[in-house]
Parts: sequence; structure tokens; C-alpha cells
Amino acid sequence: MPHNDDNFRFAEFPLVGLSTRGRTTWNVGKKEISFSGEVQDCCVCFIDLIGSTKISSDLTPNQLSRYYELFLNAIALIARNFGAKIVKNAGDALIFYFNDISDPKNVIKFKNVLECGLTMGIASNTLNAKMLMLPEKLPPVQHRISADYGKVSIVRSASSQSEDLFGSAMNICAKINSKARPNGLVIGETLFDIVKALEEYKFVPSGEQVIGMKGDYGVYHVVHKEKRTIMNPFDRRPMDY
Repeated sequence: MPHNDDNFRFAEFPLVGLSTRGRTTWNVGKKEISFSGEVQDCCVCFIDLIGSTKISSDLTPNQLSRYYELFLNAIALIARNFGAKIVKNAGDALIFYFNDISDPKNVIKFKNVLECGLTMGIASNTLNAKMLMLPEKLPPVQHRISADYGKVSIVRSASSQSEDLFGSAMNICAKINSKARPNGLVIGETLFDIVKALEEYKFVPSGEQVIGMKGDYGVYHVVHKEKRTIMNPFDRRPMDY
């Protein structure tokens, strides 16, 4: 039977192939992870460093800390500038999402998601110039960006103030990240179906698919149709549509 308290007891879990004789109650304490029951539609995004295993083996601990610090904070700044919420970093990857986009019919709102990802790609040039100027002599960065749209569940941790997200959109976004070109952006099929009418972008099928909830799932590279120069990618802000 379900309980109203926050404790799990061993007796509440089914035993497979074991006798219940002498079974004792095992209290594992207060739940660390709690699903809030809040489910929302949003765009989720991943950005991940390329070749970080090889890079980390060639750096001292101080160099490595500085390298990740610069990369993660620079990318987080761009994400926040475009109105995204940072979920967490997972090693050398950063996960963030746009929670103010709930209506797929309002296509123009999704432009900021694409512009955010494309700006992150462009920012590698500026960030690498910064790396070269530092006394630590850090190597250049290359990364991949992925984004998709769908329902996510909000999860909170008892020992942390941050939120986490669960759902198929998160899983797919992580899977398609490796399909992106260096410093490039890829999007999943669900997001593509929403933004494909935006004329200033070119959407190129990657030629690869991942396994989605309903079988094969398309992946698309996103580029601007016209080459643009962004003087300071770390100072870009959302467009006001």
C-alpha cells in the first residue's frame, strides 16, 4: 500500500525467489530524490566538449580546473543571456533548458533556442583566443550542441537547491549530441517539426538516426543560410518577438 510519509521500507518491496519468513523492516531514511509532479513542455539543450579525455591527460590539475572553469562559465553565460535555466554540469558537459516555451504554434519563440546554440558554436573562436592569452597555456576548445523539445518532469534533491529534469526529451537530446559537427548544433525531430518553417536557417539531415520512443528518430544540423559576424557572442541577448 502507498504511504504518505517520505520513508521507504524494505517490506514494501517485492521479494523474488525468496521466502518472506522472518522478513524484517528496513528503513532507508528520507527520500533524497523527489518528483514534484510538475510536468512541462520545454526545449532542453546539451553542450559537450570534444576530446576531453585526451585533453585532460595532457594537463596538470591546475590547468584542467582552469580549462573547465573557463569553458563551463563562458557557455553558461550565453545560456543565461538567452533566457535559459542551467540544470547542471555533468563533467565537461552543461545541461540547460528553456522553460518559457510551451506553445509549439508560436514558432517564432523557438528562434532564441536556435540562436543560443549557434552563438555557442561561434563563441569557440573568442574563447580560444582567450585560452591562448592565459599564462596557463590552455589548449583550444571544441564542443557539440544539441537541442530538442518535449515533456520533462521536474525533480528536486533533498541535499541540493538545484532542479533536475527527467523525460524522453532529455534522453534523446543526450543521444543526438554526438551527431553534431565540431562547434555545431543539431536538433531532434520533434524540435525540427516546429522550427522547419523558419526561413533564415538551413536544416540538413544528419543521415543518422537514434532510437526514440517510437522507433527511428531524425537528427538535423542547423546553420544560418547567410554567414554572420558576431563581434561579442558573450553579450548577445534574446530577440524580442
